[in-house]
Amino acid sequence: MEKTGGFGLNFLKGLLIGVSVCLAAILIFAFALKFAEISEGWIKFINQVIKLFGITAACLVGVKGEKGFLKGAAIGLAVVAVTYLLFGLISGSLTFGVSTLFEAGYGLICGSLAGILAANLKK
Repeated sequence: MEKTGGFGLNFLKGLLIGVSVCLAAILIFAFALKFAEISEGWIKFINQVIKLFGITAACLVGVKGEKGFLKGAAIGLAVVAVTYLLFGLISGSLTFGVSTLFEAGYGLICGSLAGILAANLKK
């Protein structure tokens, strides 16, 4: 049984944490890029790692009780969708294509795994 307000409230808490972690880490990374030359391949890799940390943080906060796999998948997909929309709106180029589907799949997989981890951690 969930003790703290049900999945809806935990979902929102997790989503806010995940998006906040991603935004903060991207800002720090963007600042670091001003002083270092990094190839585009590394930039993409680091962005994926940042999303992984954001999704994991979101699941650690938002997944409680059972069904961690499903709850984590929902949170992971939501974090990826919200950050994709935010960064698209900030940059002024919001495009949808095959890479968008890969991002969604990445969010589902990472969220599912992080949800399993979060559901099985003892509080």
